[in-house]
Formats: sequence, structure tokens, C-alpha cells
Amino acid sequence: MPMTMSERLDHARAALTAYFKAKGEPVPEGPNDYQDTDASDLIADLLHLQKHLGFGDEESTLATARMHYEAEQEEYAEGETI
Repeated sequence: MPMTMSERLDHARAALTAYFKAKGEPVPEGPNDYQDTDASDLIADLLHLQKHLGFGDEESTLATARMHYEAEQEEYAEGETI
């Protein structure tokens, strides 16, 4: 069964929460407490890790992530509710 948007959001929140904790920073308490750079900082560090582990090309990873994001947004727009 495909993952729902609600599940995707829960997983992303858990990843950001763990990232803040790992950096020793306070975890934002509400949706308005996040900064625009919070997700991009995590993505950048994931790309550093990918390179360190010898995984594929970062541009390909970003392109694939964008493709997945757009497809999932399209699914959500077709009627899923959160």
C-alpha cells in the first residue's frame, strides 16, 4: 500500500526533529517556528553523507527526489486529505 501524505509529513517531521536533536539545537514547537533553511540544511548534510559514502551523483539524487515529490503532490491533489 502506498504511503499517505500524512505519513510522509510524519516521517519528515521525525527526520527534522532528530536532526535538531543531533545538532543540540532546540526542536521547534510549532509549524511557524521552523525556518526556511531547516529542511535545506538537512538536505545539504544528506548530500555530504551521500558523497562520503560513495553513492551516486548528487544532481541525480536531487532530480529523482524532485520527480518523487511532484508525483506525490499530484497524488495528494487528486483527493487525499490529511
